[in-house]
Amino acid sequence: MEVFAIDAFYGRNTHDTQVLLPSGFAVAAVDVDFSDKRGTLKGCRMHEMLHEIGSVLSLYCWRGSVLSTTSSGFYDGGTKKQIGGTTAWGGWAIFTDGEGCALGANGTKVVKYKGTDLYEYGVSVPTLGTFSATGTGSGSFTVGNWKYTVTFVNDDGFEGNACATITAGSQGASKASCVLTNIPLGSAAEKIVARRIYRTTDGGDTTFLLAVLSDNTTTTYTDTTLDIALGTSTPPINHNKLISTATIIERAGYRIFAVDPSKPRRLLYSLPIPYAEGFPPEYYEDFPDDIVALKALADMLIVVTRSRPFLFAGLDNTGTMYTKELQLRVPGDSKWGIDQMDNKVFWRGPMGIYMTNGVGVFNDSESVLDIFMQRSAACMLAVDHYNRMYIVANDVYTDSEFGRIVRLQSTHGEITDSITFSAEVGRIVRIESTEDDYIFNSERGRIVALGSPDWTSSSAIIREMKDGMVIWHTRSEQIQTIAFDFTHRTLYGGTINGVVKAYKGDRMPWRYKTVSSFFNFPNKRKRLDRIRVRVNGEATINVYGDDDILLHTYEVDVDTFSMVEIPMPDASWAYTFQFEIIGAANAELEPPVIFYFDVENA
Repeated sequence: MEVFAIDAFYGRNTHDTQVLLPSGFAVAAVDVDFSDKRGTLKGCRMHEMLHEIGSVLSLYCWRGSVLSTTSSGFYDGGTKKQIGGTTAWGGWAIFTDGEGCALGANGTKVVKYKGTDLYEYGVSVPTLGTFSATGTGSGSFTVGNWKYTVTFVNDDGFEGNACATITAGSQGASKASCVLTNIPLGSAAEKIVARRIYRTTDGGDTTFLLAVLSDNTTTTYTDTTLDIALGTSTPPINHNKLISTATIIERAGYRIFAVDPSKPRRLLYSLPIPYAEGFPPEYYEDFPDDIVALKALADMLIVVTRSRPFLFAGLDNTGTMYTKELQLRVPGDSKWGIDQMDNKVFWRGPMGIYMTNGVGVFNDSESVLDIFMQRSAACMLAVDHYNRMYIVANDVYTDSEFGRIVRLQSTHGEITDSITFSAEVGRIVRIESTEDDYIFNSERGRIVALGSPDWTSSSAIIREMKDGMVIWHTRSEQIQTIAFDFTHRTLYGGTINGVVKAYKGDRMPWRYKTVSSFFNFPNKRKRLDRIRVRVNGEATINVYGDDDILLHTYEVDVDTFSMVEIPMPDASWAYTFQFEIIGAANAELEPPVIFYFDVENA
């Protein structure tokens, strides 16, 4: 009697193999959750559509809510309402955690959100307009040769830079007061709640605090303050507002970092918290190539460029900041394909996933490399509360072998009936379609994406376990972005229709089927004697022989995990065998699955 055991359930793609599952990549599974290191099979939970708000461009979990952006606006998932009107965001938005707020940047504006509305990040310099100072009335007050200036203060107490000064001029010693009129008003978009007026002493150039207007409506002020009674504080000079066109933003240590798309090699950084809304013009660091992604690592920042990664350190505000090039020149290619886990930063490169601990760079993509070679939109990765990595993968994929195309396949099924192609080693020769026009991308001599602009792509979230396995986690009509609520241990997905919440309700029925196996005896018939499985719940087990002929069906219904022995009919002879389990919502299957069989002597 020979014995063959399935000791793991990992794998993604199906193809014929003489070794069944231990070699991997040999499982076909529908709606199955591979839930732990040993690969237990059980039904996935359905996701729940929270908001049908159209195509979701980005998600960010903040204070128990999920924030989302679409091409038509910004939404707070906690209140399910649109925030800030229908102002279009126009593209994917990058979010980070500010000081008591969520910060977002998308190339057209940088905003902060504290739970009520969207406001622009930072404070502008007031526009002078018709701001003037005039001595009025008669009395014993001397109007000196004074200069006045104004600053804006937002609801966080952050004060912007002052405007240019106006002068009152020497207007004599017999005035009642000096009246300021048309005092500049701040922008509601910046939530300006106060203004500060500064004045020089007679003939001086340095302005000192004269008065605080605790509103954003008053436009006049009567000055009767003597020089000796002026305050001692002066207006800030380096509280410049961050450029509105920043495309990447990240908080690390005590500062906020951003990238200017007009100077894509330049990393901008703020003053330390609590003055992080200020970006002095001299606060920047230039890198040798375009910056692709940023991610905080403790009190450091990992800067991934199109040529290699760097460490930007010294951000704890106790020492000098400095830049260090990390070992191994591995570029990045997605500003969303980066996250932090276990004091390491992972990012998507053109040939897989790479990782740094701040010292060196390591290839972490042995088990996920083919995702990036085969799937056209593995554009985002994120890490959950269990330190598992999730990767969004979409669209059509191809198989290639040393630069030669060997198969074209769509997530909708094979497309070779409607498309023809020819290839030489390392070079695409021709792609033709008998239907719609197709589009494709190539990389280093191999096709990495092929699709039609009219297709609505299917997609998946792939989860990489701690032991390196990659599994299907959930599926949707098209997932574009994902986010994790670490407090409530919840996964959200942004699709082409809206925001979905994963793990909703009871588990669903599922199906798992192996490929045909020779049981390591490819040229001999075998008689399958019995199968032992460790199963819980209600399930139907089918065993197939050559040419997908059903040999036996067995029903299982147990209340706890049990090792169930399935006797086979005497006539269960075949060269190859397949094993299928159709599980009810409560069914679970754990390895090993053990096959007992006799080999034909002839």
